[in-house]
Amino acid sequence: MRNTIEYWNQYVKPSKEVDVEAVPGDIVIEIGGILFLVQRTNDANNIVCFRTKETNVTLEASFRMLRQYLLAQNVIYIRVEGNKHRYNWLSKVDVCEGFNVLKEDRDDRNVFYIKLI
Repeated sequence: MRNTIEYWNQYVKPSKEVDVEAVPGDIVIEIGGILFLVQRTNDANNIVCFRTKETNVTLEASFRMLRQYLLAQNVIYIRVEGNKHRYNWLSKVDVCEGFNVLKEDRDDRNVFYIKLI
């Protein structure tokens, strides 16, 4: 099954940035060719994701679908971190209906703390 911790851990990751191990309690789900890991340790709900195949589904669209799934799982807060500008669309009001976003700029990265609404 593709939505399991074992599947995530066995998948060859495309970069070191996403080469993390899933542990019991984490959520793994593939949406539109993008594999998501929600690291649930201490309710941090850190999001790690990468493309598994080329599709027409945008990262933005897959996040909207992920939002619906996570709300059904009673997850309200998530954290997304990435290289500068990768997730900047998260902080654009017209794009992010359903996301209440706080952005933190770091030297070469951005961190987004998000309340799903």
